[in-house]
Formats: sequence, C-alpha cells, structure tokens
Amino acid sequence: MATAIPPIYQNLCIQTYNSAKTLPHPQIPPLQFQSSTLPQKYDCSFRTIDGAAVSGIDYIHTSGNLTFLTNESQKEIPITILNNPENQTEKTFVLNIGASDDIFLNDGAQAIITISSCNSVNAPYSQTFIQKMPASGWTYYSEPNARIQQTAGRLRMDNSQDNTDSLNESILHIDLSVVENVRLTFFQKSIARDECTSLPSFFVDHFNGDGVSISNDGHTWYRLLDSMDLTTDAVGQQYTVNLSDIASAIQASYDENFQLNQYTHIKFQQYGNRSYPSGGREWDNISINGTIIPPVAYNDILSLTEDIATTSMLTATQEYEHSLHYTIVTAPLKGNVTITEYTTGRYTYQPNPNATGEDYFTFKVINLKTEAESKPATITIYISPVNDPPVTLDVNVDLYENKYKYITLSTSDPDNDILTYQIIEPPLHGTVSVMNNIATYTPYIYYNGPDSFTFKAMDEELHSNISTVMLTIYSVYSPPLAYLQTVNTTEDMPFNISLTGFSPDNLPLTYHLNTQTSHGTISGTPPYLTYTPAPHFWGNDVFTFFVNDGEENSESAQISIFIARSENYTLSLLTNKAGQIRINGTTALPPWNNPFPTDAQVCFEAIPNVDWIFQQWTGDSDSAQNPICITMDRSKTITANFVKQSFVLNIYGNETIMINQLEQQLPFRQSFETNSNRFRCWDGDIQLCDDLIEFTINEHMNLTPIFYPIPIWETPITVERQVADSSVQYTGTIHIGIASQAYTKPLKTTAEFYSCDIFAYDQDLETVGDDIHQDNLYEHIWNIAVSPRGNIGSVVNEETAAIRWNPQTFSPEGHYILKKGLDGTGETLIENMRNTTQYLITDKTYQGLSIVWKKYDTFTFHLNQGWNLISLPLFPETTTVENLFPDYTVAYEYKNGGYLLVSALEPGKGYWIKVPFFPMTQYH
Repeated sequence: MATAIPPIYQNLCIQTYNSAKTLPHPQIPPLQFQSSTLPQKYDCSFRTIDGAAVSGIDYIHTSGNLTFLTNESQKEIPITILNNPENQTEKTFVLNIGASDDIFLNDGAQAIITISSCNSVNAPYSQTFIQKMPASGWTYYSEPNARIQQTAGRLRMDNSQDNTDSLNESILHIDLSVVENVRLTFFQKSIARDECTSLPSFFVDHFNGDGVSISNDGHTWYRLLDSMDLTTDAVGQQYTVNLSDIASAIQASYDENFQLNQYTHIKFQQYGNRSYPSGGREWDNISINGTIIPPVAYNDILSLTEDIATTSMLTATQEYEHSLHYTIVTAPLKGNVTITEYTTGRYTYQPNPNATGEDYFTFKVINLKTEAESKPATITIYISPVNDPPVTLDVNVDLYENKYKYITLSTSDPDNDILTYQIIEPPLHGTVSVMNNIATYTPYIYYNGPDSFTFKAMDEELHSNISTVMLTIYSVYSPPLAYLQTVNTTEDMPFNISLTGFSPDNLPLTYHLNTQTSHGTISGTPPYLTYTPAPHFWGNDVFTFFVNDGEENSESAQISIFIARSENYTLSLLTNKAGQIRINGTTALPPWNNPFPTDAQVCFEAIPNVDWIFQQWTGDSDSAQNPICITMDRSKTITANFVKQSFVLNIYGNETIMINQLEQQLPFRQSFETNSNRFRCWDGDIQLCDDLIEFTINEHMNLTPIFYPIPIWETPITVERQVADSSVQYTGTIHIGIASQAYTKPLKTTAEFYSCDIFAYDQDLETVGDDIHQDNLYEHIWNIAVSPRGNIGSVVNEETAAIRWNPQTFSPEGHYILKKGLDGTGETLIENMRNTTQYLITDKTYQGLSIVWKKYDTFTFHLNQGWNLISLPLFPETTTVENLFPDYTVAYEYKNGGYLLVSALEPGKGYWIKVPFFPMTQYH
C-alpha cells in the first residue's frame, strides 16, 4: 500500500551550519543549517513531510538540495507551511534533513535543536544532544531512519537506543497545535568520522529517498515500498510493482483524480544493515511493470433555459491516439439526452416541459482499440426558468334567486406565480367581483334563469386564455317589497303621497301604516294619503308602512318627508283702535300685514293716540318693550295694546274737597302717575319738571302734563372703559334720534369719579344727554364729545375707551358716518356705522366727534320681460349687476361700434339688460 507524503503548512526558513567546534545557543530567526568551511563542494538535501497528517488536506510540499561551496558557511531556504483548518491538534510536519547522496557531516560533536515562535515574542526552547549522551527526556539512536519527535511538550527519539557512530538521517516532527508560527533552528554535527570512501561510485546517481516512491507532479510522493520491507542479502531480491493497482490504491485512499501520466517519476533508495565505516550497501533488484492507461472522462456543467433544447460536447482525454466512443451511463431525471456524434461526444439535452432547477446525467468514454473504459463523469445541468402563461378552465355554477355565490376560478400556472384576474365580459343579469381567484356573483334581485361571464388570469407579464363561467339561477318564492320614498313640501303646505310596493311573484298587494308622523298628520286611505305638516313646522318628518301579498308581510319602508322652510313670512300687526304702528319709518294704520324674507329683522313701534299709552304686545310676541325688533322665523300676528294714561295726584290740606263729584277729606292721596318716560314737565298753575309732585290746594288749580314727542327712531351711544376700582363709574350714555319735533334732554348726573365720559351738543353747543332732531331734513349731524380718561388718573397719560352702538336701533333707511371733529367736516373714521358696533378712541382729554346721517334716495325700475335699455340716475351702494338686478340674464354696453359684456353699471351710461320676467327693482 502506498503511503502519502503530504506537504507541510506554515512559513519556515532553513539554514545550515557545519563546524568542528561546539556551537553556542543560536539567536537567529529562521530554521538554519550551517557547515564549516570544507575543502570541497558539500551538498545537503531536504524535504518536508507530515507523517501524521490527515488524508485529503491540501498541503504545500517543499523539497530541494542545499549546496555549500568552498568557503561558504551559511544557507537560507524558505519553507511554506499552511494552517490545517480541519484538525488543529495535528498541525505537525516532518523536516527531513540529510547529507546529499549519503555524504555525512564530519567531525560532529553535538546536535542542537531550537524551537521558538516566529513572532519572536517568547524565548526559544533549546535542547542540546551530546555524542552518546542523551539529554534528559530524550532518546537518541542512529538508525538510518532515525527520527526526533516532540511529544507531551518535550522532544524524544523513537525506536531503540542504538547508539552508533553515525547519524545518517534526522527527521524532526513539530506539533503546531499550540502555536501558529514557529521558528526552528537546527544545528547538526556528525558523530561519525567516516568519509564514506567505501560507497560505490554509482551511488551518487540514485534518487534521494527511503524505499520506493511514486509521484505524477514531482511534488507529492507516495511510498510504494518501505526500505525496511526490502530484504538485504548478498544475492538480492526481485520485486514487482503493478502501477495500475498502485494508481487505483492512491485514488481510493488519497487522491481520486490521481492518474499516471508523462510526469510520473519513481525514486528508490535502500539502506542495508550495516555499521559505518565498515558497513556496506547492497541493492535489491526492482522492476516496475506498467498497465494500459484508460481514458479520462471529465465532469462538466450545462446551463440552459426552460423548454429549450441545448447541444454541447462531452470531453475526455487519453494517453494514446486511438478512437474514443462516448456512451450514457445514467440518464437525466428532468429531460432526455441524446448523443448525436459518438466519436466526438456531441449531444443534445431536451428538458421536460416546464422543468426547471438542477438535473444531471453521467457518461463514460471507451478506447475502441484497447477497450479501456474511463470512470463515469457527471454533467450537471442547470435549467433556468422562464415565465409561462397561466391557464384557465370553464366553470359551471348553480345558485338560487336572490343569493350570491362564491366561485373558485379554475386556473393553474406552471411557474406558481401570483396571479391577478380580470373580468372580460360581465354578466347580463347580475354583478361579479373578483378577489384573488374567488369571484363573487350576485344575480339581480328576483332574477332567475341563465347568465354567464368570462375571465382571464395574468401574471406580471403574460395573460391566460379566456374562460367562461356558466350560471344557472333557480327561482324561489320572494316576499313582497315596500318601497321607501323621499318627498318634499313647504311649510304649512299639505302634500299628497302615493305609497308603492312590488310583488316579485305578481301577487295583489294591500298597504298598511306601521308608524305615524311626529310633526304632522296623515289622512286618506292607503296607498293614497295626504300629509299636512304641523303649523309653522319645517324640517324632517317620517312614517313607515308595509305591504302584504296574501302570503307574507314585507319589511317596513320609510317615507321621508322634507318640509322646506318658507322663503317669506307674513307679519300682521293689530291694535285695539287706540293707536298706530310705525314700521320702517312709515306709519301704518292697523290692521296691517306684509311679507318679509325668512329670518329678516323687523323693528316697529306702537304710537298711542292722545291720552293713551302703550301697554304691551300680545299674540306671537309677548313683550312690553316699545319699539320692538323681532326675527321673522315664521308668520306672526302681533297686537299692540294701549291703555289710558294715568297721573299721580297728591293733595294736602285740612278741609274737604270734591273730586270727580265725590267729597274727599284732605289730605287726599291717589296715584295718577304716567307710565311713559316721555314725560317732560307740568304746566299750568304749577310748572315743574318732576314727574311726581306734591302740593297743597288753597284755591282752584289747573295742571297740564307736557310730554316729549315720540321719536321716529332713537339709539343710545355708549362709552366704556373698564378699571379695577369698582367704585368708579365706567360707562356713559347719550341718545340721538329723530322725532316729529326736535327736543333735548339734560345730561344725567355723573358720578363723583368716572373712567370715561360722553355728552352731546345741542344747536347752541350746550351739553345735553339726548339730542333728538326734527324729521324735516335729508341730512342730520349730531355733535358729541368723548373723554376716554374721565376724571381719574394722570392728565398727561393717554387712555383708550370704546364707543359702542347697536345698528339694529338705527333708522331702517339712511347712511351713518362717524367723523372726527364737529359739524361733520373732519376726517372720516367709520364710513358705514351699520357694518360695525364700536370705535376705539385714545386721548388725554375730550375729543369732538360727529355722527352724520344721510337719507337715501330711492329709484324704482319697471322692467319688461326680455331686453331693456336702462341708465342709473343715482349712485347706488353697489354697482354690480347681480346685486342691482338679481334675476338678470345678461347685460351689455354699446361701445366703439360693438356690444361688450359687463358685470357692473356706471351711473349716467346706457346699458342693455335682459330679464326673464317682469320684475320691479328698487335701489337706494
């Protein structure tokens, strides 16, 4: 059996020294050999092996010769040793150092072995061997294959302790299980002093080695016969080695690809049983017998695409120039292989339909002359997938009327791709939706009979064929249906409703109410009903009903009623014949009524006749406020109630008097107090402006109460500035307005301390509290003075107060402007006081202001249906056509020989405007 000599693994350097003297402990980094200066050329051979290595590990083998020339004492040779990744405990190598061609080192006195790490961190370990005196822990002998081996952390010599006078070969084993890098220094001095003169001259032509070894690359050697197996005698022995068997053994145990080739070398060397210098060497006869070398078939890889046949070549080599024949040994699993040219190895591989992934087949090659067959080789096949279209199938489905059905669409995809689905032709009598491969079909309500739809499937690239789903919908009994409705009417307007239902089986129906309305009443006989909303109600109302077909009741259906709010409400004003009504600046004699837009604000005032006073409003407004403003959120009827005026009379004295033909004892006390704040003064025998008076009658007396006229409109103007001191008055109020006669009221008494102040000026620039002008002008100016500081705080500091008013209390017509300064000549502060409710004023003292009221002029347009030529004689508040004529269709201006579309009108110019009916338009 051949023995492999695997290479070593690590980086080493070799150097040799030869000296007749004892060398000191070396401190050099590489593994070294050194020889003394010789009078002749000196050769030293070396090689690296690992006798304990694991088979199959990839090592690097190093071998060669060291040649020392005359006067040359040192050589260095690097040796590479690789790490063994599979077995860290067997990082061993063998270093074989011997004299070239059995020329031994002379005058050796001792051998020194030093082992250290290559990184030079640790001090080297050194062991010295003295001739015939083994060191502690070492066994030394001088057999031809003597070895020095490290075990258990120390070095020893194996085999017997045969101390001879010569050391022919030293082999050093070093265990690398602990250190990765080693530094080895090897000094050897020959113990024998033999010049080897007895060796035959032809010995130098022999190969180095021990026994018989074979190699096919010159680097890796396999031992065929050990030298110990060779019999040494005077006659010699005949040995035969069968190279074919040897090659098979090497392939089985060491290298499956080992083949005998033109690089094959055999070396042999045999040591006899002798003791130098008197010993000798004899050779046994060795003959090497070869056999026919079979061809070699090679593995290969074939890559192709799914469903595509591919042609390629099988490959093989041989040592002879003979014809070869290729044949299949093992057929593929996912396709078929056909050799089309048996002598060249051309073949075709056809994959099975849709087959992908990995496949293989094996083949061998035969030498047609020698009939030698190769070992089978493997062709590994990789089939790359391609996208195949999905496939769909027709489906037949049965279901019942008014029931939906989940349908699994029959599809397949050779590539198992994720598919999407598309309806091509939808059903005629139902609906279908698709999620993944599930289609949901719902027939139209109450339909029965045949139906169908078509579909297809798609992956990311390809579409399938189109398939049909055939549907059969079977008839079932269906209960009747009551149909819901949504109807519309207007506030306070009755509305007719016809209930509706349906019998899928065409059975007669009867109609029945289920629930009543909440905001109205239902009259009539179902299905013909009349709905009457509750008075003034607008919004939503509902009721429900059901139908019966003689078999079953239907589900309840809801009738939703939307009662729209009226666009206009009618205001009716009544009195008890003791007064009049003033509304929007116009006095009206009740009964009076007029429509107003929804939610319009309407203000009106009750004006009593002489000797009557207003008491309160009754009807749809219960209030004693006069004037009063209401919101037209529905039609309303309101009555103004008047009562006779009353006064307070106190008469003091000690006699009797006649009052209203009744004798009364003085003092007489009875209340006749007026209920109006319009009282001004008493006139006659007593002239006082106190509303409540007390007096003593000593003679006949006449008293007449004088009242302020009722204002056409009146509004308060208030100034306010909040301060922290609650004892300080922080508001002040005056009144301005218009009445049938002008009058003023005195300024009310101001508190001792006040944070702000306001008063009005009359025509003589006297301060007053109320300034009411006579209604005889188209423009009025009220002059007022405002102090934002009042009489508290520092006179050097400015303060800010707010002037406030309520535009709802203004006259319904006219334009209000707030200006700086008196008499309306100053800067305009607020252009339109109707658009805001306050103005902030900042000053140290009083500042004069004026409120200007200008009455609107009114112009009425009477337009004809269709086209009208108009011109604005006044400047309106707005000039946009949409605001002036809300119902207009289009408006044009004739300019530069053509008609131009306009959206605003300029007073004084002529315009053509088209209206759809006969409107009357007013603007101010």
